[in-house]
Amino acid sequence: MKTNSWLALALTLFPFCARGQIEVSPTAVNTVVVDRGPDHVVLQNVRTSVDTLGQTVAETNSYVQLTSGLSWFNPQSQQWEDTREQFQITKEGYAVALQGPHQAILSPNMATPGAVTLVTPDGKRFNSHVYGISYFDPISGDSTLIAEIKDSIGELVAPNQVIYRDAFTDFQADVRVTYTKGGFEQDIVLREQPPAPDKFGLPETSQLQILTEFIDPPKPLDRAAATNAEPNRFLIAPNLTDERLDFGAMVLGQGKAFSLDEAETLSGLTVSDDKAVPVGKTWSELAPGRQFLVESVNYRSIQPSLELLPAAPGADATKPKKKIGRMAELIRERPQRVAALSRDNKHSIHVAQVTPRSRTGVNIDYQFLNTITNQTLKSDTTYYVTNACVLSGLTVIEGGTVVKYTTGAQVTIQGTLKCLTSPYRPAVFTSKDDDSVGDKISGSTGNPATNYPAATALYLDNNQSDLKYIRIAHADQAIYYDNDTGYPHYLSHAQLVHCRKGVMPHNTTFFVRNVLMNDVLTNFYNTTYGATGHVEHLTVNTAAYLNGSSSLITLNVTNSLLVAVTNIGTITGAFNATNSSSSECSKALAQAIIICQQLAPTATQEQQIFLISLRRIWPA
Repeated sequence: MKTNSWLALALTLFPFCARGQIEVSPTAVNTVVVDRGPDHVVLQNVRTSVDTLGQTVAETNSYVQLTSGLSWFNPQSQQWEDTREQFQITKEGYAVALQGPHQAILSPNMATPGAVTLVTPDGKRFNSHVYGISYFDPISGDSTLIAEIKDSIGELVAPNQVIYRDAFTDFQADVRVTYTKGGFEQDIVLREQPPAPDKFGLPETSQLQILTEFIDPPKPLDRAAATNAEPNRFLIAPNLTDERLDFGAMVLGQGKAFSLDEAETLSGLTVSDDKAVPVGKTWSELAPGRQFLVESVNYRSIQPSLELLPAAPGADATKPKKKIGRMAELIRERPQRVAALSRDNKHSIHVAQVTPRSRTGVNIDYQFLNTITNQTLKSDTTYYVTNACVLSGLTVIEGGTVVKYTTGAQVTIQGTLKCLTSPYRPAVFTSKDDDSVGDKISGSTGNPATNYPAATALYLDNNQSDLKYIRIAHADQAIYYDNDTGYPHYLSHAQLVHCRKGVMPHNTTFFVRNVLMNDVLTNFYNTTYGATGHVEHLTVNTAAYLNGSSSLITLNVTNSLLVAVTNIGTITGAFNATNSSSSECSKALAQAIIICQQLAPTATQEQQIFLISLRRIWPA
């Protein structure tokens, strides 16, 4: 039997206070900027309404737009200005993006040494070029180079995106570069099937690798600070590791591989995990004085997507250059191969004359991401997240804060997290169209239940967490525990409402206690690596799956109520109740409140307050 089960029920149903609404519609006003910084803009408007007594009432509506790289400091105007996600083509034929916190310069020809230049907000300079595509057997350590970069002239296909088409030997693959407020993304898009690893004498357990060479780059902070100079790597899939790479103002995020499926502009920042597989990265000196970013993906994980691509008629695994050996040896045998190319230097990056047609492809990306350091989500503030928002250092979530998301937005938390919430001051993470809590966002429809705008409401990247007294609503993914976060994670006294996925744990142990999941389609889900969950006092109402990844998540569930769950999946535990009808659950909860009321005379003062709150939101 549950201990203090009536109190657990009260905690699960803690109330969220919304602002009182004036009955007469307010007059429309313009929203103005009252403050601006590198990662935030404070927007404000004053609305006048006539209340039910006929009096004119003025209401100030104010919120903070919070997005990494939102503004840049213009030295000419000496002011913060909106970042412009835009490349301009110089008379020399280069594409440059200079009106943002980070700057990017792209050479006309991708086969140019140092074809890509990125300058971070703190002045670090990265010169790089794509070297080639290889297979790697993590068991034997053998590799083979299956394609190398070749002449390809860039094409501006969107204001912030340049594509170098057919940029590799042997089979068709493009290089795609995208500049955003949040960072800088380089994609390799495979348009034809590369020959399978067994064509080169390697096993199907091999990894497909993208090799990008960096010329005299800065050192990652973690590596520079380590006494033994060992890289900080974490297992993200069988025989696949991902290295934590922090360069200060920007970090290298974990990449993804996914099928474009005719969606030519799909980005790794917005694609959901059930449509992608993880890409590991390492920062390696593959030859003396030559630094490479090596992106790796297990071949088997992308094989189904590769088989949908057309075959590559030009690919030939029998060519003499397809030598198997250690990658360092292969690179040393091709000294400065990019520099030796006979380059096409007579053309410039040009603007696409027509909108590019959508094509199938398999995308493998890496992302340099801007970060916001030591951010406090304040108790009296509504925040509006419009893109990727990466919080590093110390992040504090105060009780009473409200965070709202537009479509595709995400909050990623790195470093240390402090959750300073309480029963009467929870933190709320919801849609921009949710006017029931916090300040109203300009352009809100007032109807948040029509979609799932937040790509991931809270993405815990490299840190442990103890989240309590929070509410997450209308998210595609509510909570994501990344592979390198460590463990354990705790989630307690929380509500997840109208989300596509609830908790997504990867390679970790997590504890869930006294949580309500209402209209969450899949409560627990995982796509890559095993996780173990200990769940107590969980209330689920209406779900397609409880454990949506039974082969990957070991789920122990105790003292929980599972109502209208179509597929429970594999769980262990005891003292759980199930019911196929939510209406039956309503009757049971109403009866439970009556029992709580009968217990009230013996309750403490704090428990009495909870019972009063219960009566307000669920009259018996």
